[in-house]
Amino acid sequence: MLLWGTSRLTLMKKEIEGNELSYSRSGSHDLWPSTSNYVLQVVSSKNSESPLVYLYFLDSCGGTYPEVISSAQVEWFQHQSAEINPDSSVPELIFWHIPSKAYEEVAPKSGIDKPCVGSINKESVAAQDAELGIMKILEARPSVKVSS
Repeated sequence: MLLWGTSRLTLMKKEIEGNELSYSRSGSHDLWPSTSNYVLQVVSSKNSESPLVYLYFLDSCGGTYPEVISSAQVEWFQHQSAEINPDSSVPELIFWHIPSKAYEEVAPKSGIDKPCVGSINKESVAAQDAELGIMKILEARPSVKVSS
C-alpha cells in the first residue's frame, strides 16, 4: 500500500517491481527530482535489429516539485536522441504528463462538440510552470512526430 509522503523513487520502484506489464524505467539520478526519464525502442517481431520508433518518456514532476521539463532534461534528450538516432531516420514520439506552455496556445478555448472521454470540457489547461527549451528542440528535430 502506498501512503501519503511516499518518495518519488519508492513510487517508481514499486511500479517497476509490482507491475509485470509495465515498461517504466528509472532514469538518471542527475535529473532529480525527475525520476523516470527513459527511452524505449520498438522493433518489428520480424526484425529486432531495425527499430520502428523510439518512445521517449520525460518526467514533468509535479506534487511538491515544479511542473516543468528542465534544462537538464532538454540536454538529456539531445544527447540520447543524437546517440541512438543520429541521422533522425527513425520516428520519435515524446511523452510527458503535464502539458507544455505551448499547449495553452493551441488547446480548445471552449467546449468540444464531439463526444470526448475525460474532463476536457470542464477545466482549462494546467500547463507546466515554465518552458525551458524542449519545444524548440523538438520542433527542430525532423524525426519527432508527436509530443504530449
